[in-house]
Amino acid sequence: MSDTTAHPDLDLAEKVLKIANLHADSELKNAQRFFLPWQFLVSALALAFTAGAGLTGGLFALIRWKVGG
Repeated sequence: MSDTTAHPDLDLAEKVLKIANLHADSELKNAQRFFLPWQFLVSALALAFTAGAGLTGGLFALIRWKVGG
């Protein structure tokens, strides 16, 4: 008799865990959607700083070559 009463409890626990897993997945997707614009911003800033550093280094190298220092 204990086998028949334990089986519905396991089914209920499994269903509760599936619902909790779906809720956690939904929260993760919402958090990723919120973070996506920040990823683009950080990538754009990194690209801008890298390009700026390259242009500045190239400018200093050109000036040094022209001046002969």
